[in-house]
Amino acid sequence: MEQPQSSSPEPPSDSEYQTDYELVLMYEQNRSLSEPWFTVSAIAYSLLILITFLGNSLVIWAVARRKELWNPRNIFILNLAISDIRELRRK
Repeated sequence: MEQPQSSSPEPPSDSEYQTDYELVLMYEQNRSLSEPWFTVSAIAYSLLILITFLGNSLVIWAVARRKELWNPRNIFILNLAISDIRELRRK
């Protein structure tokens, strides 16, 4: 009687790649989210990042465009928007 084939591929023959294969297997076995929820959370995070970037860009554009918005409170908000976009670029 034949053994059922496992869904995971065979490990590479080189010992250097064996560790990488074992790490991938550990990751797949210990994943905290199943595949559909992982996809949903990735899409949600992507939308959140996009909305954050657009909102901060609008704040920068509005404050930079209108001189009457140049007061200490709005300059502080402008600095927060700039630093938020810089953090998005870093990750």
